[in-house]
Amino acid sequence: MSQRDVKADIFKGLLVVGMIFAHVLQFFGDMNLYPASKIISDYANIITFTGFVFCFGYVIDIAYMGRSFKEVWRKIIISAFRILIAFYISGISYRLFIDKRQPNMNNILKIITLSDIPGYSEFLLSFALYVFLVALLFKPIKMLLHNKMVFWIVFFTLFLTTFIPYDKIKINQLGLLIGTTKFYAFPVLQYMPFFILGMYFHKYKIGFNIRFFFGSLLLSGISIVSIIKNGGALPGRFPPTIMWLILPAFALYMYYLLSSFLSKSSMIVGALQPIGRNSLVYLILSNIIIFAVKSTNIIILVSTLQGLLYSVLLMLMIRYLIRFSRA
Repeated sequence: MSQRDVKADIFKGLLVVGMIFAHVLQFFGDMNLYPASKIISDYANIITFTGFVFCFGYVIDIAYMGRSFKEVWRKIIISAFRILIAFYISGISYRLFIDKRQPNMNNILKIITLSDIPGYSEFLLSFALYVFLVALLFKPIKMLLHNKMVFWIVFFTLFLTTFIPYDKIKINQLGLLIGTTKFYAFPVLQYMPFFILGMYFHKYKIGFNIRFFFGSLLLSGISIVSIIKNGGALPGRFPPTIMWLILPAFALYMYYLLSSFLSKSSMIVGALQPIGRNSLVYLILSNIIIFAVKSTNIIILVSTLQGLLYSVLLMLMIRYLIRFSRA
């Protein structure tokens, strides 16, 4: 993707920072001992994947949707396979370091054929599938984006896919697309509203808009009321319920506006844009490093503040590795 959008890079940078921080707390923290760690972890879980899906749709529109399919199809396929390989690397690392499985051909083939979906890696697979879907539905998606009325009908209708009987889905590959109770997954269809919304925001240059402000606030508010009625319990995440999907709507819109504001600061851009621009590298390397450290069985217990410090050090290490690899 040759074209850059500073706002999108800042948005992705914020999400990467939050995700790495949450992963450090989840692997090395104690949610009972440090309640703030649980709050931060829950918040990251609520907003991160949906935020990445939105950003992904946004940058897909920048890179591909303004051109003809003939011009971009090779780049789309290459991008999809690049993310798929990232999933393989992260997934194999998880099974090797966390689950202590032997790196034999049988175990590796199960991951390659998607018969085995390792934890903390499944989100990468979803992004690869989104790119493949763009290749398959390139023209219909372009038509959808050109008709605002149809777009919003499709947008809200897609949320009804959360009522699919997930427990009936037993095939891994199908579960990745429409959800399942068989394993943890971020099903492509259920999160699709935010993917096409990202495209819409770029295409129509959405900024602050009172309808989006109150619309997103209403969606999040409905979910928050549901949480309160359920005694504070968060909506179902795996597989996603409709209340889980709409919960981050307002926060995401605030992130979007904040990213636009922060993009005017050269200091913030210098800190966050390299992370957002290399988000895939940060996510893969941070996963591998966290998995490897956890596999040593050395007892590491971090407070919330220590987790933040370790997260910053981890990101600085990755930034150095990226620079070193390009020197």
